[in-house]
Amino acid sequence: MPKPSKLLTVLRLIRFRLNRRIRHFHFGLGKIDALPQLVILGLLSGLISGAVIELFRWVIEQPPTLWMPDGLAENFEGFDQLTRIVFILTGTLLIGLLFTYFRDDKRKAGVAYVIERLHNHQGYLPLQNGILQFVGAAIAIISGQSVGREGPAVHLGATSSSLLGQWMKLPNNSLRTLVGCGTAAAIAASFNTPLAGVIFAMEVVMMEYTLAGLAPIIIASVTGAVIAQISHGQAPAFQIPEISMHSLWELPYIAFEGFVIGCAAALFIYIYRLCTTYQHVHFFKRVMLAGLLTALVSIISPEIMGIGYDSMEQTLNGQIAINTLIVFFICKLLISAAVIGLGMPGGLIGPTLLIGALLGGIVGFAGQQLWPESTSDIGLFTLLGMTAMMGAVLSAPLSALITVLELTNAPGMMLPSMMTVMIAFLTCRILFKQKTIFESAIDSKEFSNQRDKLVTLLQRVGVTSVMSANFKRCQRHISEHDAVHLLAKQPQWIVIQNEQDRIVLRAADLAHHLEETAKPETGESAHILDTEMNTSAARDTQDQIDLLAIPGLRKDAATLDMRASLSEALHKLDETGVQTLLVCRTSAPMIRPIVGILTREEIENYYHVPR
Repeated sequence: MPKPSKLLTVLRLIRFRLNRRIRHFHFGLGKIDALPQLVILGLLSGLISGAVIELFRWVIEQPPTLWMPDGLAENFEGFDQLTRIVFILTGTLLIGLLFTYFRDDKRKAGVAYVIERLHNHQGYLPLQNGILQFVGAAIAIISGQSVGREGPAVHLGATSSSLLGQWMKLPNNSLRTLVGCGTAAAIAASFNTPLAGVIFAMEVVMMEYTLAGLAPIIIASVTGAVIAQISHGQAPAFQIPEISMHSLWELPYIAFEGFVIGCAAALFIYIYRLCTTYQHVHFFKRVMLAGLLTALVSIISPEIMGIGYDSMEQTLNGQIAINTLIVFFICKLLISAAVIGLGMPGGLIGPTLLIGALLGGIVGFAGQQLWPESTSDIGLFTLLGMTAMMGAVLSAPLSALITVLELTNAPGMMLPSMMTVMIAFLTCRILFKQKTIFESAIDSKEFSNQRDKLVTLLQRVGVTSVMSANFKRCQRHISEHDAVHLLAKQPQWIVIQNEQDRIVLRAADLAHHLEETAKPETGESAHILDTEMNTSAARDTQDQIDLLAIPGLRKDAATLDMRASLSEALHKLDETGVQTLLVCRTSAPMIRPIVGILTREEIENYYHVPR
């Protein structure tokens, strides 16, 4: 059995090697093409985010079966009118009381919040907001509020991955990638749509397509989908009969449907934005108003309660009467836009899919009445309506196409779906000049400033990939003998530790000073650094060199955490007015050793080089 001292030595050696590997892993992540490290993180992100989403789905799907009529989680229609109202108002009261105890910034949630934190805060998502999103959205859905589960799922997935990166103290550029991974895994686990998860993460949240970001996001999305399929099987979310377009002569009517859906999408965004103007009103009052409106509208159309996926499948299969469809559509559009805009914690992706399905069903019914022999089944127009409404409201046509394709497993619908979604998108965006609904939920001026192409490039790169690690530290005064030994290690920079201030000097300037002091009168060679070290050490001199007094280029320096991106480094330089940054690693409280030197010139050279 090894002695305690030997065992302790072995453990310290293992710890040292492990810490060195972790630091090497962190330094690698600072590069824009750190694919091996990012793939590993994508896998971890998919596992964690997928598990969190499965827990969320279990909470909103399984417990309600204990008290819902016929054991169906969304069968609110099976309750009598009074019970429905009690459910809605009780859930609203719980949400109002719970959220009132937290500050406004802690209550922010949803996809828009993830986008804002990604682009303005390097993807740092707080744990408290995620917990409130989980609890608040679960209460809202179980109590029958007219909201969806996908928005909360995105927030939960992104938060889980962000917290993973924060716990591992990863560079901020890789933290942004982790947020994209969590988003993709959340969509994949929530819908069982891995490809849609990838497209949604890159089109809606990250707003960029890069090879370095694509690989880990695909891994995360696939992992999330596998977790979902283990729990719920491999079947698509909606079971619909095989549908197809009868002939190309239907294309004009399908184009008309795209225009109608675009108008409905613009109305939805307008109502939502109108309700968000009341953010100055106390949260409790706003959410109670949202609950009261839902309760009143449920008297007319109880189908608006809950997520509504059961109603969506009935619409796809043509099982809802036209009168019910019309009332359901009007009520669902008005109430969903209003309650989400007033601050009810819940998603809007599910409601937009359902609203599009309802309006598409109405358009399909009208077509069958006008041209019964040449109009396709209602299911065709319902499916087109889902695609077009989601694409127009989110300003994400590609995400909508892929989502509906995977949800319904109907690849033959791609041609008419593409035409419908683009007409709806253009109608909403150009004719009615409505921005994406997520832009409406955040400070659009600040958001627009952050979307500069240069900022986007620099946010993807960590400072460790550009900084110089070739430096040495010393005090302000140094002997010639020590200076020779210091320069023999061939550093590029010398960090002068001068009380509280830190100043950076070029090593070449110190070498030039030594050359000048060793000239003719001493009879020595002009190049003191080329002499043997023993000869230099034998010089009987104790002359002290003041590194702040010798001729040379000295730069004031500020400190920056090694996890920062180049975008943060450039902002730090502008903010402090210095030209150099000391990149530091936090190894313990109050202990921040320097790991590199980063200058403004190095940052500018990076983005001026053609890529």
